[in-house]
Amino acid sequence: MSAAACIYLYGIVDRSLDDRCLRDWMLDGVSDGARLEMTSAGRIAAVHTDMSAEELSGVDAEVVEGSRLAELARRHDAVITSLASLGAVLPVRLGTLLPERAALATLLQEEHTGLADALDNVRGCAEWQVRLARAAAPAEAPEPVEPAAVAGGGGTVYLLDRRRARRRAVEQYERFYSVLEAVDEALALLAKDTAGPLLATGSARRRSYLVPQAEQPAFVSIVEQGVAQLTEVGGDLRVRGPLPPYSFSGVQLGGGARE
Repeated sequence: MSAAACIYLYGIVDRSLDDRCLRDWMLDGVSDGARLEMTSAGRIAAVHTDMSAEELSGVDAEVVEGSRLAELARRHDAVITSLASLGAVLPVRLGTLLPERAALATLLQEEHTGLADALDNVRGCAEWQVRLARAAAPAEAPEPVEPAAVAGGGGTVYLLDRRRARRRAVEQYERFYSVLEAVDEALALLAKDTAGPLLATGSARRRSYLVPQAEQPAFVSIVEQGVAQLTEVGGDLRVRGPLPPYSFSGVQLGGGARE
């Protein structure tokens, strides 16, 4: 390794993983030709490659199509996804660098118990992300009525129509959150763990579920039913999975490209 090179980390796996698959992935283009290696400690191992620190300097914080960060994220995800296809994997934060393999080996030894337990926690599970892309709009207050319309008698009919419309909107809004809460509760019962506020206020609402393999068919079935029910009341629910357990790894070894 050259003096300017560092260790770029992808993920933590079982030490028993056959490193021959890493060489196969290099040939298949998963790592874009980068040499993938493993450093072991106890019953765990870190999958990594050599990378110059200069390759991460000045990288834009935003993932834009065709940017260096987007390419790094694509390769990072390709390696992690391939590792997940073979067994349990703890994804390491994008852009994590260490100065040398000796420093990595020391960290693996020091953090062995926590990493091994975390790896066991995600074993046999996949992450499913459920995102609320559009929520039912809350009811609006009735518009003010012109005095002349009220005096002429038309205001009464108008106000009654507005009241009925507002009542229907309130009922739809309440129905939306009732269905959403029921779907979330049913999904959480099937999951080993969850992360994120699907029911929180705000425009960006996404919850991740760590789902054991045996529960995934039932999980998908509930999501499909929830999508249909929420569509009827003005909601839009999106789902992604199965994915590597990005939201449940908590691995932060070494320094990253950014906080």
